[in-house]
Amino acid sequence: WSVVLFNDEINRFDDVIRAIMEAIHCSEEVGEHIAMAAHNNGKAMVTTGDRERVDEVASVLRAYKLTVEIQKV
Repeated sequence: WSVVLFNDEINRFDDVIRAIMEAIHCSEEVGEHIAMAAHNNGKAMVTTGDRERVDEVASVLRAYKLTVEIQKV
């Protein structure tokens, strides 16, 4: 399973980075890389894992009002 983050024009870039850092416990650099990929490509994969893990990550990101989708890989 994977969590895909979609770009939007609503959330501030810093808030998106912070949300990613909280969701997957990564560095600011990794969070920025994922946020920039979503910004440039319209979407970006945040993480992969078992269904329980991706559900938790998606829940954190949605709490920040980010648009995410869980996909089977």
